[in-house]
Amino acid sequence: MYLGENRPSEKSLGIIFHRGNKIIDELPGKGKDMRTVISMLLLFYVSGCLYANETVMKEQYADLDGTSLYYKSAGAGVPIIFLHGGTSTSDSWRSYINKFSDSYIVIAPDSRGQGRSSIGKGPLTYERMAGDVVKLLDHLNIEKAHIVGHSDGGVVSLHLLIDYPDRVASATLLGTPYHIDNYPENAVKALEDYVQALADSDPAYDSVKSRHIAGKNPGKWATLINKLGTMWRTQPTFSKEEIKLINTPVLIIKTDRDFFIPPKVFDQMSSLIKHAKVKHIPNGTHSVYRKKFKEVSYAINEFIKSIEETNACKNQTIAGCNAKNMAPPMGWNSFDSYSCHLYEEVALKELDVFIKTYSPYGYEYYVIDNGWFAEHERIIAEGYRLPLRQHAIASDVRINKYGIVQPSKEGFPNGFKPLTDKLHAKGLKFGLHIMRGIPRKAVQQNTPIQGTPYRAKDIADVNDTCNWCNYMYGVDMNKPGAQQYYNNLIKQFADWGVDFIKVDDVIHKPREIEAYRKAIDNCSRPITLSLSPGRAADEDLVEDIYSQANMFRIVADVWDHPKSFKYHLDRYKIFGKYSRSGMWADLDMIPFGELCLLRRKVNFEESRKRGLSVKETRFAGVNYHWCHFNKDQKAFFLALRSIGCSPLMIGGSMISMDDESRDMLLDPEFIACNQNSVPGKVIHEDGPLTVLATQKKGTKGKGWIAILNTGPKSKTLTLTPKLLGHEKTLECQLIWENEGYSITEKGHKLTVPTYGGIFLKYRTN
Repeated sequence: MYLGENRPSEKSLGIIFHRGNKIIDELPGKGKDMRTVISMLLLFYVSGCLYANETVMKEQYADLDGTSLYYKSAGAGVPIIFLHGGTSTSDSWRSYINKFSDSYIVIAPDSRGQGRSSIGKGPLTYERMAGDVVKLLDHLNIEKAHIVGHSDGGVVSLHLLIDYPDRVASATLLGTPYHIDNYPENAVKALEDYVQALADSDPAYDSVKSRHIAGKNPGKWATLINKLGTMWRTQPTFSKEEIKLINTPVLIIKTDRDFFIPPKVFDQMSSLIKHAKVKHIPNGTHSVYRKKFKEVSYAINEFIKSIEETNACKNQTIAGCNAKNMAPPMGWNSFDSYSCHLYEEVALKELDVFIKTYSPYGYEYYVIDNGWFAEHERIIAEGYRLPLRQHAIASDVRINKYGIVQPSKEGFPNGFKPLTDKLHAKGLKFGLHIMRGIPRKAVQQNTPIQGTPYRAKDIADVNDTCNWCNYMYGVDMNKPGAQQYYNNLIKQFADWGVDFIKVDDVIHKPREIEAYRKAIDNCSRPITLSLSPGRAADEDLVEDIYSQANMFRIVADVWDHPKSFKYHLDRYKIFGKYSRSGMWADLDMIPFGELCLLRRKVNFEESRKRGLSVKETRFAGVNYHWCHFNKDQKAFFLALRSIGCSPLMIGGSMISMDDESRDMLLDPEFIACNQNSVPGKVIHEDGPLTVLATQKKGTKGKGWIAILNTGPKSKTLTLTPKLLGHEKTLECQLIWENEGYSITEKGHKLTVPTYGGIFLKYRTN
């Protein structure tokens, strides 16, 4: 095969591909299906040769069970094994080796009898190839590895999952059947034709043949094809009961245009495997790993990363594990789109979009903001149930006999179970907003504090109130029963399946922050704790107090006003340096798309008719509208949150999100920089221009750069390697754009738009 300097030019590969297609056109009686298979295999070959050889790979042989198994490896860390499809080789994973070897040790063998591995004696079976993988692990002194398998490699992965579960940390399956009955009839016929053509040494397959006779199998082409053909005709034959035995985390890449595997097969496997996650890639074919490299590699990386984070927590207490979110949380919060008035019907619609569109990219937390416990008065208009008040009043709050807030019967008649069931079934997480303190209604009724002889009046501080919330009192933490009240509250949340709690009006209350932390540590469920303002965050409280939470807000409520960008950046300059694993400085939600959907002219007018004041009826001070940011301003907003490792919580409606915003939010590089978890540092300032940079963990000479303009006029800056802290030329790629350029000693001039941002991925030569 072609490696390094021996790799052919793109021009010569084009000739090969053109010649192959010309032969295909001249083949008699092969039909459309046969043409599809041939074209696909030629593409596999060409793609394997075109990848840039950026990573230095070790190429070695291991003598296993009468077979000399070729494998290549690169990188260091947790091991990942990539298993190729039939008549392919390890070269097909070249781009994955380049990407994953930055963070993992990547091992890619040529399967028995294929590529540079010898075929040995006896039949060729998937089970035997799985045994080869286990022996290779033993040879390399690897106890357990993540497995990524395509097509035949996926079937080998199934054998590993069932026969050797202790050796598999996780498996990702691409284009994988579990039974020969999974193949459509036309695919079976095409596969038979393909085997016959290989056996006849059809000229159309010179490229396929050449990769298998140049290594350890000269003169054994006919033997290989005979054994492969027999294997494909008779295997795999896993029963559904066997698939159900799989208890290891599995990621299934679902496609809808795979010639060999219908979509229903992926659905069947996901329903049978207990811990299966599904990543649906629209328009994906059998070669999805190649044609959709960006999406597939991102999905695999996020999947493996989440498993490694979970494994890191297994030997810790629940509280200790929860305190170490390995990367900034990502998700959706309902406030920017529905304020304090989200209700079940709309919540379920938003949830469906969240699961389908956003969760595959790592967005994990689905959070309902304030007001879920209030029996709101509403009118029906413009397709929504519109509220007549901005905030609930004390009598609206629904509580149980112990003074604990409960889901509103008006807003959530079925409680939160319909939401938590759907989320938890997909491995996602559910969150709730809660106001600090105890409901005034509980104090008025003097409800008992469960498990104590005390009552609400014994612990309430009626002089501790929030200036915008008139239904809660603070809790005096010096009073007996106070901590137990918070323990009871958090236990109730845990029983509902809550995974995330956003506590409001608390950032200035150290004793109550500690009380929430203790209550979470005392409950039976890991819960992520987010702190929101009552006043401005205090730098003196960061290390001793805010460090007890997973997120702490450093700004007031953020809306789509570009003139506030300087405020955001200034606050980050103060607090960003404190962000670290498990404790993230929070720049608030992302107000993109359709906002304030329930604050319409019609409900304002109706509220005024009923004698309510403007203050009582206004919708968090903002009316219904679409996000005011242009793309340059969105780039500023997102670049700061990405390079600043702020939690990424979408605020606008996901149902109607515009294409531009959605594409920016789902861009893998934007997410990768944020989840890299290394907050950017200011490396250059020039008036309204600020340049921040961060390095990709575990690498040298790779990272991201954000250039931010907080001023009302565009500004020009000449970038040089020295200005960016490097000595060598930087190869840069604009995130959200298909433009790249080099930054040399001569400099590269960039114009940063008004209140705009430029976000770059870089690597040094």
